[in-house]
Amino acid sequence: MKSFKKGTDSVKYAVLLAVGMCANDAMAFGSRGADVDQICATAGNTLLPQFQPAVENNCFACHDDGNGGSGAGRTAYQNGETAIIDLFCPPAQAPEPPQPTPEPPPAPVCTDADGDGLAAEGGDCGQMDCNDADPAVRPGATEICTDGIDNNCNNLIDAADPNASGCPVAECTDTDGDDFAIEGGQCGPVDCDDGNAAVNPGEIEICDDGFDNNCDGNADAVDATCQAMNDNEDAELEEEHEKAKHKHRRGKNEDDDKHHDGEDDDDGDKHHDGDDDDKRDSRGNRRESRDRD
Repeated sequence: MKSFKKGTDSVKYAVLLAVGMCANDAMAFGSRGADVDQICATAGNTLLPQFQPAVENNCFACHDDGNGGSGAGRTAYQNGETAIIDLFCPPAQAPEPPQPTPEPPPAPVCTDADGDGLAAEGGDCGQMDCNDADPAVRPGATEICTDGIDNNCNNLIDAADPNASGCPVAECTDTDGDDFAIEGGQCGPVDCDDGNAAVNPGEIEICDDGFDNNCDGNADAVDATCQAMNDNEDAELEEEHEKAKHKHRRGKNEDDDKHHDGEDDDDGDKHHDGDDDDKRDSRGNRRESRDRD
């Protein structure tokens, strides 16, 4: 037998020793690997991919066994068939049964008696036809302003619907010429005093005249404008307020002048009428005198 020197020869010795041990293990595991193949075949199980095509003569299966060299293959062989099957050829997982196809929901029942393409039920049937006996009445129809019917099913009838067609033009009364009428509605915001052009919804409230100048239902200090002016002491608002007072006084004076002019005209007419009466009486008396003569 060849002797080895310490140092460099010791490395050669370790290598030869490892090779010899592996060879011995390979020869020893050959029959064991065949036993593993037989056990898996008898169980009807397939070897895991890392052990295929066979465990027999597969040194890897014994020493590395897919677990980083843990020696689990050798341990499983020592523990019997169940351990061998669990490691080398576990039963395949049964496939999950196919899920049943869900039944489609039932189709909605939609009634369209008038054949206008819209149903009385609404909901899943689409927009609701508010009168399924009349094809001219349905969502999307034109609202006719003078027939007393909700033609387009939006709960707004005739002129109450801003999109109504054929509505008569409203007659708007604006006696004082301030561009606000007493009717309201289609004529715009209501003029609460159509005899005074300085009183209308577009005016600024005067806080000390006792009138509701802007027609909001609140006069003087109750009005929000006056409250804001008192709370904030806004110089710009104060200036607007003074302008409104001046305009109001001017409008009132003009109204008074018109009133006095009317009285003068009435007195003048009465005076002239009296003269005519006197003349007629005088003529009548003269006629009567001539008649007597």
